[in-house]
Amino acid sequence: MTPEGEFDISRHISIVVPSPPPREEEQDWGTSSDTESDDYSNNNSPILETPIENDDDDGEDEDVTQWPPPRQQVTASRIVFTPRVFPTPSPVWLKAKGDDFYRHKDFRSAINAYGDALAIDPSLTPYDIL
Repeated sequence: MTPEGEFDISRHISIVVPSPPPREEEQDWGTSSDTESDDYSNNNSPILETPIENDDDDGEDEDVTQWPPPRQQVTASRIVFTPRVFPTPSPVWLKAKGDDFYRHKDFRSAINAYGDALAIDPSLTPYDIL
């Protein structure tokens, strides 16, 4: 890697090509014993190194994507909350909604509406609510 952060790829690349396993007709089946493995992983063939030249390289890196350098200083991101999309209902509206629930005998919803109205405006007295 160069000091600029790029990779240095030379024109000559060597690839290690393992030799293929022996073909069936080349094996000496008559001298095989039961202790020998039929696996070719123990093949002691020499490894061939074949240099490959890249002649079509004009010095231009067409396939290389340039990435920006990494940030030197990591800054913590601030979390910014957006304002509520829907407005907070007014305590008068909540009281009226509680009255509607009370008239329809839905007492739990009426209690919730009255409680929310008091949470928004604690100056409401029980006489103002009922």
